[in-house]
Amino acid sequence: MCGIVGTVNKPFDKSLLELIAHRGPDDSDIVNFRSGSNEIYLGHVRLSIQDLSVAGHQPMYSACGNFVIIFNGEIYNHLDLREKLSAIEWRGHSDTETIVNYMAEYGVESVKDFNGIFGFALFDGVNEKLYIVRDRYGVNYLFYSK
Repeated sequence: MCGIVGTVNKPFDKSLLELIAHRGPDDSDIVNFRSGSNEIYLGHVRLSIQDLSVAGHQPMYSACGNFVIIFNGEIYNHLDLREKLSAIEWRGHSDTETIVNYMAEYGVESVKDFNGIFGFALFDGVNEKLYIVRDRYGVNYLFYSK
């Protein structure tokens, strides 16, 4: 439903995520971690649609634990992309889990393989880089601040 990314001088909490509670979300969470001298917060508010289980909870980490994503949208070809990731033990069936693991394997350039509407923030813990990505039409929104 909505992702919020921030690198701020003071932490933010779930009260920020509750600003869109009127839209009917049923799950939310915030993770924060340090990257160099920056403290990064990834917050997500979710209306569970594709994977109603806790396996669809966001922010979501890759199977290797080196990548974390907040995602809004739908990747129509995510089942085809999963076929290229035979080494992953899938926890659920969300497209979020597919793309965080796909990008962990093939890099941020692999976004070109995604067919869908989306906006997401992906933190690459190996290279300490934060990527903010949206589909070419900008259908789904993502809020960020620095």
